[in-house]
Amino acid sequence: MWRSYHEPVDVAQLWAEEEKLTRRQRRARYRCGDRFVTLSSIPPWTVQQVQQFPDIHNEPPKTTTDEKEKEAKDTSTEENTTPAETTQSSTEGESNKAQGEAESVPAAKEEQKEGEENKQSAEKDNDSDDSDEDEDEEEIKSDDVPTKRLFEPNAELNRKVCIWQGDITRLEIDAVVNAANTSLLGGGGIDGAIHRAAGPMLLAECETLNGCETGNTKITRGYNLPAKYVLHTVGPIGENPAKLESCYRTCLELVEKYNIRSVAFCGVSTGIYGYPLYPAARIALSTVRKWLEKDDNKNKVDRIIFCTFLDKEQVCYTTLMPEYFPPAYDAEFYKAYMEKKEQEEESDDDDDEEETEADNEEGEEPASSQPKEEVAAETKAESAETPASDTATAQDKSAESSEQKSE
Repeated sequence: MWRSYHEPVDVAQLWAEEEKLTRRQRRARYRCGDRFVTLSSIPPWTVQQVQQFPDIHNEPPKTTTDEKEKEAKDTSTEENTTPAETTQSSTEGESNKAQGEAESVPAAKEEQKEGEENKQSAEKDNDSDDSDEDEDEEEIKSDDVPTKRLFEPNAELNRKVCIWQGDITRLEIDAVVNAANTSLLGGGGIDGAIHRAAGPMLLAECETLNGCETGNTKITRGYNLPAKYVLHTVGPIGENPAKLESCYRTCLELVEKYNIRSVAFCGVSTGIYGYPLYPAARIALSTVRKWLEKDDNKNKVDRIIFCTFLDKEQVCYTTLMPEYFPPAYDAEFYKAYMEKKEQEEESDDDDDEEETEADNEEGEEPASSQPKEEVAAETKAESAETPASDTATAQDKSAESSEQKSE
């Protein structure tokens, strides 16, 4: 159980002090040290989708102009048909139909008789396969397998979302979502991890909030987290779609209210609260998609991250993402992003080389600045330890013998 922070705190003052901190000051107190993850290092779904759909940005989508022109032409042809032609064609059609029906009566009777015989034999053969067919139908109807596209492709929205697998307490973004309990005083799982990383001041502020009801969300500062804010949302215990959707919706309301440009969602209620993973992920993806489509919300955020930790969570979101954010052609954005990434990598390599050269120069300075006489004396004293000192000693002896000869 979390220790109570008994000293009363002024939340307004805490927020004001947090606002005064520079980025360097905030980074100095991160619990994760320098292992934080910046938003720029996480590619958007526009880039991530290439792993599943490699050719999505290679060719523009096929236009339906030709199909529309064909439909328009057919429509105009039908409209331009004269009444006389229509009457004549209908008369001919009825005559041919009557003739065809008269010829087909004997053949139909024979086909019906053969069909009944085949049906009886087929029923016997199919009895042994009934159990296998039932199992196949269950697999096909499984909710875990994506079967259709639920929304239209939208390249602009695909730039706003992404999937990231890792520790949510290391994300240096505007806000992270905490799967909290009704007390808001910490607990197990991700709730406990966020409280430990944020430090005691998070608990101090949470104690002033008087808890939170299921389906609602409350906000605090992030303190020792790389994230500036924490959105504490209380998910339902067990499967309750309405309450879970309310969790994501109220989080997004706070995102809009506090001008939060980047936010990471964890899997709310999918831990010890027992909400099935795939249905919960569908609610998360659907709620975010609908919110982005509403009004001008897509321009109010830079990125919404679906943060996964376990491999099964990563597989789940990777599988379902194309249903809610279908792949869309966006070659210009993709090319610009990849070029920028290459430039950043080259810049990092250049910085590493400069640092290495600087370290090498600093390592050589003491040897070059030391007087030759001192080096010779030290070398002579270490003659018994290294071959190099043996050489220096031999040089000293030859120098002494030459001086004696000159004398």
